[in-house]
Amino acid sequence: FPSDLLSSVVSSRAVNPNCTQNCPEGVHAVGDTLRFKFNNEPVSGPDKIGDMRQTFHIETADFASVLARQSAGGQLVPWPSSYDKDYTIFLATDKAATADEMFTSAEQDNAALTWALRLITCICTCAGIFFLLQPLSIIASWVPCIGPLLGDLVEMVVCGVACAIGSMCWLMVAGFVWVAYRPYIGIPLLLVSCGLAGWLFFLRGKGMERKKFDLESAPDDAGKEMEERPMNFCGQCGARKPVDLPVCRACADQE
Repeated sequence: FPSDLLSSVVSSRAVNPNCTQNCPEGVHAVGDTLRFKFNNEPVSGPDKIGDMRQTFHIETADFASVLARQSAGGQLVPWPSSYDKDYTIFLATDKAATADEMFTSAEQDNAALTWALRLITCICTCAGIFFLLQPLSIIASWVPCIGPLLGDLVEMVVCGVACAIGSMCWLMVAGFVWVAYRPYIGIPLLLVSCGLAGWLFFLRGKGMERKKFDLESAPDDAGKEMEERPMNFCGQCGARKPVDLPVCRACADQE
């Protein structure tokens, strides 16, 4: 049986060596392990450099199914694909299975590994952006009195922004990769990433509009407040001033 396929046959158990009393000199059996002492030293001594430990396992499978190519000499070797010489089929299982069942199992294993790698790469992308923006929360935590609370709030905002930007970047890259091979998957991914990008720009635009509105409304409110106060004229320069002030601000600055 090819040694490369033994790892696929997982039905095995440890074998206890049958030399508990009549072991050779320098050999001592402990459970399922044989201890070999260097230079035939007494087995009761402590372990030293050069000592070895060996365990033995036996395969307990009653059946084994193999997908491979049989060479001229009767050996089982990997089957090379006619489309890609680096792609080979060399599978084994510890039960009686048909070729279709083994192919289906291999496809399921590949799909599980693929989705696991996709999830890991998406998490790593979001984590990278989060760590890049993490100093913002640290700087906010330096504010006296409310620093810890403000730092936690900024960290929550940074986490949300990092997840949004990381997901958008991951979907965009995955969409570009999939467009050439499976457009019905790649195009929706690109649309979702563009939607996330548009949502982020929309939020940014709303924030800028609110800031602009606050800046524009502040002078009007101040002027309105000045108009509501009783006014008269400055006795020095003749400019308008509130009644409760002795002189206008210009004259007060000159004094």
